[in-house]
Amino acid sequence: MTIYSFAFENFFSFEAQTEVSFVTDKRTSLNDRIFEPESSDDRVSKVLAVVGANGSGKTNLIKPLTYLLWFMTDSFFAKKDDRRHFIRPHIFNEITPVTFKLEFDVDGVRYRYILLRGGSRVYFESLEKKTSRLWSKVFIRKWDSELEKYDITRKNFGSALMPLAEVGDLVSLISLAAQYKSKVATTICSALRKMVTNVTCFGRNTFYGSADVSDASDYYYENETRKEEMLKFLREQDFGINDIELEKYDRTEEDGTTTQDTIAWIVYRRGEKKARLPILLESNGTQAVYHLLSKILPLLQTGGIVIYDELEGDLHPLMIEPILNLFFSKRTNPFNAQIIFTTHSIEVLNLLQKNQILLVEKNEGSSEAWKLSDMEGVRSDDNFYAKYMSGAYGAVPRV
Repeated sequence: MTIYSFAFENFFSFEAQTEVSFVTDKRTSLNDRIFEPESSDDRVSKVLAVVGANGSGKTNLIKPLTYLLWFMTDSFFAKKDDRRHFIRPHIFNEITPVTFKLEFDVDGVRYRYILLRGGSRVYFESLEKKTSRLWSKVFIRKWDSELEKYDITRKNFGSALMPLAEVGDLVSLISLAAQYKSKVATTICSALRKMVTNVTCFGRNTFYGSADVSDASDYYYENETRKEEMLKFLREQDFGINDIELEKYDRTEEDGTTTQDTIAWIVYRRGEKKARLPILLESNGTQAVYHLLSKILPLLQTGGIVIYDELEGDLHPLMIEPILNLFFSKRTNPFNAQIIFTTHSIEVLNLLQKNQILLVEKNEGSSEAWKLSDMEGVRSDDNFYAKYMSGAYGAVPRV
């Protein structure tokens, strides 16, 4: 799967149409950060970093992608009052529906998806695929306000027995068709579920400590190869850890039933001496990277997208570079997984190219975003960190 771009309008703090594109200038040389998907001659970045002041709209910039990938794949399973359905238009334009667009690639086929949504209903939904240089319709779904029903046309999409007349007002036709074994829908859903995110409709989903660590330990217990990769990463970053030992233990619930959990022991050695400490007694930063790697490492083996708010959260800012290197390396990222993240660690600007940096600013209650490469006079060999800190690019706090 490859994400080319997503766009949205009238979404939270963004009132005007805004596009976020992983596509780079075709003059950009192919390197460990840029790749060329099989389905096109576009050059696509593996990484996008989002920078701006507090309250500028950085999180709102990446929310649409998280929402779209969930809506297209799993909205069929959500109840109408599910909080994941919550989106809102701009506070000065609350009547107008929210518009989304997503361009992506699955198994060498490039798709374009469009969604027009109000507070309680989908007004328009369509899927197109690219054939040669043209786009052909896969399906179109429109709400007919006079007849109070959906008008749906489709081409080789889904079973004739699909309950189209009963499609939920907040259910994607792709998610519905996947339940009726549509080959196109099931292929798309399988690919788009390859997502790691800490972003919800309400913002950043914070690190939950013991619960997240327990989930990570369960994963590493069942996946020895990923555990060794995690250990290698921690050792290279000088965490002082010699080993991590995982053990199963029985835990008795309040109702008397017994479940099995996994406990992780950090192993330290000094000469011939060995000491163990439960990971839950380690620093929050150690626990956070232990959990984060349990999400990122599997995704790197399949391809997909990481959408992360404040990547350096709970971590030292210098940890961003080795995490990004996991995406840059062809050895650790053989299927060109991508990552888009927000950050307050401005030093990251000098790790990236100008077409991989998004700046966000809010003026008079509305957010706007632009790529550093779209600004006149920005050279590839500039010190992006120094110029940003001097205020040359904007998107800095006004203090």
